[in-house]
Amino acid sequence: MTSQLLSWRSTQSTATNQSQGTRLVMTAENDIKDIKMWMDENLVIEEIVVNESKDPDIFLGISGAEFTVQPPSNLRKSNFFNFTIKLYDSSQQQIAIESSTFISFCDEDARNGVQYSVNLLLADRSRVQQRLFVRLVDSASKELVRYENTSRSIQSPELSRVLVTHRAICSRCAEDKICGNKGETPTSPVISNTYELKFFLKCNQNCLKGPGNPRSSRRFQVIVSTTEEMDVLCISQNMFVHNNSKHTKAKSFVNTDDPVAEDPKTFPRILAISPSEGWTMGGQTIVIIGDNFRQGLQVIFGSLPVYSQLISSHAIRVQSPPRSEPGMVEVTLALGCRQYDITIPGMFKYVSPAEPSLDYGFSRLFKLVPRYPGDPPRLSREEVLKRAADLAEAFYSLPVHGMQVETEVELSEDREGDLLIPWQVEVKEQTTI
Repeated sequence: MTSQLLSWRSTQSTATNQSQGTRLVMTAENDIKDIKMWMDENLVIEEIVVNESKDPDIFLGISGAEFTVQPPSNLRKSNFFNFTIKLYDSSQQQIAIESSTFISFCDEDARNGVQYSVNLLLADRSRVQQRLFVRLVDSASKELVRYENTSRSIQSPELSRVLVTHRAICSRCAEDKICGNKGETPTSPVISNTYELKFFLKCNQNCLKGPGNPRSSRRFQVIVSTTEEMDVLCISQNMFVHNNSKHTKAKSFVNTDDPVAEDPKTFPRILAISPSEGWTMGGQTIVIIGDNFRQGLQVIFGSLPVYSQLISSHAIRVQSPPRSEPGMVEVTLALGCRQYDITIPGMFKYVSPAEPSLDYGFSRLFKLVPRYPGDPPRLSREEVLKRAADLAEAFYSLPVHGMQVETEVELSEDREGDLLIPWQVEVKEQTTI
């Protein structure tokens, strides 16, 4: 009886210890969850903006922004898209950006928006930190686009948002593993040229809510603001987001060579393209000179249209789109659905990075040729070649130490045989050795 009682007490003690251990593990897990929740709510970089201006009407910080590169007008939902903005202060001066970081998603009822933090260097050399909110709105009503899961499959909470980043959809990045694609579509904005921010996002919401004509469906717009109240800094062009490959066909343009439809004197036309060649990877800044340029003009490289930045009615700036292979392409213009310069297009040459570039050669010569007082900031190619030739002639005409200078000797017909004597003697010596 005593042994049975001891055995029962031992069993009870073991069960008690196991239950206590289970409670300790559950308590520890709950504590970890509470700590993580507290960190998410409290350890977020707060917005620090100090208005040190003596004039209370002047605010030191972000007062405006503009899209230097617009998001695409036609986007398949499975693809990432990007856009670039510049920030301005109250004096309309560009603000230098020192760093930028992704903070969190805007997970309110609409589940629409991404929040970033940017560290800025103002014109008076003071530093401030502000937040930027990127969201999608309906182009007609200007209301936030709400997330609606139209697929039958159950989406994870990370993907149940209108806008998502690379880290949200990449399992390797979520587990802090090495990912080969995070450099192509980084989660945090990329700073370029000190003053520009490039964002990479993916849209999880279709413009089409069901079957129907895509022309009559809604369109989205990207808005950038500094608060959750949507104080809009800038708003993008319309975007058509879809999940059907047939909607990604190249935009068709109408030839406007018909003088009845429009006065030919008002046609935009290309006179010169500088530079006239660029890398196949694209992204090169090109200036096009011509006539009758207007806002909203598109430049078509072959069959790839890109939006231009209007400098004046005679000049536009554009970035060359990427191309899979090197070669010449025709450059035309388009405004709306009308295409121009079809009969006399401009020409642009795509060069592979592996091929030697003429521009690269001239840039090397430009650094070597002498400069004289009164020279323009940039010499023409003809002048660079002339000065390089003069420099080469002057260099090779100088006597080099240890070099024997030969004198011209007139040879008569009977002494022409003497030219073979040194050669015959040399061959004989080599044969003897």
